[in-house]
Amino acid sequence: DPETALAAVQVLGGEVNAALVSALAKSSVRSIGLTCADAGLASARVLDPALGAVGEIVAVDASVLEDLAAARFVPVIATVAPDEADALGTSFLNVNADAAVAPIADAWGADAVLFLSDVASVLDGDQPVATLDAAGAARLEARGVLKGGMIPKVEAALLAAAALPGTLVKIASGNAPHALIAALGSGTGTAFIASEPEVAHGS
Repeated sequence: DPETALAAVQVLGGEVNAALVSALAKSSVRSIGLTCADAGLASARVLDPALGAVGEIVAVDASVLEDLAAARFVPVIATVAPDEADALGTSFLNVNADAAVAPIADAWGADAVLFLSDVASVLDGDQPVATLDAAGAARLEARGVLKGGMIPKVEAALLAAAALPGTLVKIASGNAPHALIAALGSGTGTAFIASEPEVAHGS
């Protein structure tokens, strides 16, 4: 509802974002906290009227990210975004952060998209899954292997892989030493690949 959406802006765009920026500063990482409203980074539309003020990203202007990166700042983005239907720009929609990754990374031209989690990879039983495409994910979900919070992460990773062909897209451990460097390497996490388009064969 609108009241909860306002709380999301205040908490995610304010308290949580400031805490992340402060923690990065303690680790000597210069960062800047943003919402999707800052410098017109992104706007959203209502995802489903039944869900209220929940949105999906519809437009991205990544120029502010390019400027910050050029100045060697790490942008920390809270995915609360202005509602494109609001002419005044004062209404916000809460956007699932995992789902916001693909359009923002696409506009920014990201070289890699890493979903860092409390698990080291997607698991099939106790076996790590090295690579996954949409068909493989559907099979794992049908067997009940994918469940809970891992489902939206896998869906978001598949969207990113489809939007950014040739870009490294992974779910990997956020708890490993030097987690980002480890995730960029081979032999870690689950890498996502875009499904090959089906080819129609005539008789």
